Amino acid sequence: MSLRVFAYGSLIDEPEHPDRVRDLAPARWPAHRRRFNLRSAYRGCTHEHALFPHIEVADFSRAGARDSLVLGTAPAPGQTLDGALLHYDDPDGSTLGALDRREGFDPNAPERSPYLRRATQVHTTDGTRDAWVYVTNPTHPRVVELDPITQARVLLHATPRHDPLPGDRPRGAQYLLPLVRWLRAHARPDPILEALVDAMEAEIGPLADHPVAWLGVDLLRLGLRSAGRAPGS
Repeated sequence: MSLRVFAYGSLIDEPEHPDRVRDLAPARWPAHRRRFNLRSAYRGCTHEHALFPHIEVADFSRAGARDSLVLGTAPAPGQTLDGALLHYDDPDGSTLGALDRREGFDPNAPERSPYLRRATQVHTTDGTRDAWVYVTNPTHPRVVELDPITQARVLLHATPRHDPLPGDRPRGAQYLLPLVRWLRAHARPDPILEALVDAMEAEIGPLADHPVAWLGVDLLRLGLRSAGRAPGS
């Protein structure tokens, strides 16, 4: 058994069950764009461990903690969303359930889920492929709409001063920057994400001046290969 999932965010750099990923290839999804439109406590950090303690967004602060943002989707007629098509080996049929749990999707109560799982088609260099994709549930209470400068500040305020620990997931700006690097190398830079990088550098100066190892995170650490470039790139 196998299944395909279109990834546009953290699943590219940190896929669920990486040992089962047969292939990861650039792909494009029509009529959509990525958006940092979901609040996340899990991807945040504590006040004590904040890399930039002087940057704090009051609406994303709680007692002892700083919430962050995670990527979702928004409809965008006439646009395409660059991402990756993950082709999974699924010998026991459990991979989709693991992905549902990671994305917080409950097939028995989709209205309470921050993401909805949808069947769709994406374009690759080998043609059109059927795939699952997790999209933002627009009625979920975690959905937020923020301007790019505020998004950048939220990501900075939720960035810890340590690298992701074993078994942990990237937080704050750690979540954004590996994706930016992957898109630049294997697909097309996303103007929305590039604007966030510009806004971050306007706030803290050149990112290269900050000696944090997560700027170099890429697919090599996972032992995955990227199959060429995106169609038409």
